[in-house]
Amino acid sequence: MLKRILSLTLAACMTLSAIGLTSCGKQQPIEEHKEDINQKIELKVDAYRTDLADSSGAMNSNTGIRNYLRSWAESKGVPYTVDRSGNVIMTVKASAYYRKADPVVVVCPYDSSQSQQYMAPMAMALYLAKNNEQTGRLTVIFARENKHDFSGIRDLSSKYFTKDTRVICLNGSGKSQFSMNTGAQMAFHFTQKIRYTKPEYQKAYRISLSGLPGGQVNSDVESQINPAVRLRSLLTSLQSSSIGYDLADFRSGDGGYLLPKNASMTVVIDQDKEQKFIDKMTSLTESFNEDKSNSHPGAEFTFTKVKRPSRVIRPQDTNRFVSFVYTLLNGKYLQEEDGTMKAVNGITSVSTDAHQIEIQSVAYSLTMLSMNEIVKDEKALSKLSDLAFRFGASIPAWSGDPESEFADQISRAYRRYTGKSLTLSDSITSTSANFIRSKSSRAKVISITLNDDVLKTCTGTIIQYLTGLEHTELGLGLTKSDTEDQTENN
Repeated sequence: MLKRILSLTLAACMTLSAIGLTSCGKQQPIEEHKEDINQKIELKVDAYRTDLADSSGAMNSNTGIRNYLRSWAESKGVPYTVDRSGNVIMTVKASAYYRKADPVVVVCPYDSSQSQQYMAPMAMALYLAKNNEQTGRLTVIFARENKHDFSGIRDLSSKYFTKDTRVICLNGSGKSQFSMNTGAQMAFHFTQKIRYTKPEYQKAYRISLSGLPGGQVNSDVESQINPAVRLRSLLTSLQSSSIGYDLADFRSGDGGYLLPKNASMTVVIDQDKEQKFIDKMTSLTESFNEDKSNSHPGAEFTFTKVKRPSRVIRPQDTNRFVSFVYTLLNGKYLQEEDGTMKAVNGITSVSTDAHQIEIQSVAYSLTMLSMNEIVKDEKALSKLSDLAFRFGASIPAWSGDPESEFADQISRAYRRYTGKSLTLSDSITSTSANFIRSKSSRAKVISITLNDDVLKTCTGTIIQYLTGLEHTELGLGLTKSDTEDQTENN
């Protein structure tokens, strides 16, 4: 008799489950599940970001970052591989209910030269790899970069990108945005031959501007501090203040495609104007250090007396260098009336050696017409100043479809998480999205640039997108997208 009662009870539970009742094996209501997800994001995302910051001392090289990612994956039980280009690929299998969902790939860069800017996207990517809410097949790729050269994504196998793949490309910068268009990139190299002579003046000083964030040239370029430009302006100011000087050396940045974090130069000044120089530099450094103590903690402007060098750059070569850097494109190039930036430039490095001064810069543009104009202007400037000119690496612009189903799904996910409408905006800076087209012309792509201020919002949006992908809802015979449509309409 007991056996018969148990059998009947089990059969009843199975029947109730099949028609969507929850007397046996309760299913959590959609709104409660959504609230749980949001609470988890609020609690856990900060922990991921904090752990990255606490481990930053061990991540001062790409090898260190890669070791952190490997150790993290092993500790969390997330399967991973590392390809020959140093890309770390983490994989999450689809759950039983999401087998019909399109595969999703998240591409997140890592770069020790942008470690601070990339902490927010890395925290987001790690959260998604571990807390994807048992949704569809997910691949999280940490693509190696070296000074924003996209070397990892360039060499990445195309096997991760099929015609059905939905690709979310993350980027870290001061400007946060969801984008379906990203700019083209072009690098330029300028070389000036120089000769040295004995210094005319007597008192030598080392002037340094250090500890700046550097990072990618973006649409906020007017508010980004370029230390190379600041020191060039100082040389002009010394001249206008009738403080004679010789320039012994000048160095800023480490090459690549990023704004420099530091700049330094050695000048030899007229001893009769030394006190005037000291007063001027004291005023400038104190003002800068006070103003930037909050916005850029650790940034410092200093000047220190040093031993007079035995040689300096010839005055005529110094004047040519200062004039060229003054005219070289740095900042906004093309801006529409509504304030939208369409093309920008940035000087990325300056260095002197025994025979030459080498200057590098980078340009980004959302239109090829503007990029062609920039190229023409850069060539003309180098010719007028008698500097050698050559091109560096270039990246074509990328354009997606803002009216696509994928873009609409991301917008709906954003609205579910924030209660607000998503506005897509163009990313003037190139991102990994620029390379997906060469991997798969049919993969659907969106680019997300984020910082700490929007880390939770971006993470929550993608979690809402993943949970919203089509799958069978337990006991209801509905797809997940059906249930979310009902939720939005309530």
